[in-house]
Amino acid sequence: MSKEVFKSHNSPQRDTRTRRNDLQTEFWKVIPNIGACEACQAMGEGVHWEKPERPHPNCKCEIVLGSIKVGINGYLQGMRDTASKSFPAGQSINITIYNRGLGFDGVWITVDGSQTRGTGHMMWGSSRTLSFSKLHEIPVPWKVHLMADGAAECCFEFIIRN
Repeated sequence: MSKEVFKSHNSPQRDTRTRRNDLQTEFWKVIPNIGACEACQAMGEGVHWEKPERPHPNCKCEIVLGSIKVGINGYLQGMRDTASKSFPAGQSINITIYNRGLGFDGVWITVDGSQTRGTGHMMWGSSRTLSFSKLHEIPVPWKVHLMADGAAECCFEFIIRN
């Protein structure tokens, strides 16, 4: 049996809720059980950038590893073809669209149902990158909807990254 190594939530050392640097993508989330003690409830608030220590020996809270790293690829083929993606990420994402078809076509991108932007007409073989950001506690929930706006033979590749 291996012993888990944790940093204490109440330790005088560095707080596990502090991110080491902007390149860190993994985080820990504490999920307290129903009727958990105050210490466990306090640990359940926010995210931890290092694996937190259990506050007492009888702690039954679930500690889950998560990531804000995004790498989603896909294709839109044909007029008005759509794709929808929901995922957790950081506070900004980049969506790159490649025109793989032979026409001058474009893509409409809607983020969280409120921000809508288009690539405009893109020449075949070209690409455009659109950036989106929002202030929210990490991990940020994102909902991205893409729609091809072109002829019946249009084809686009999309890549969502942060």
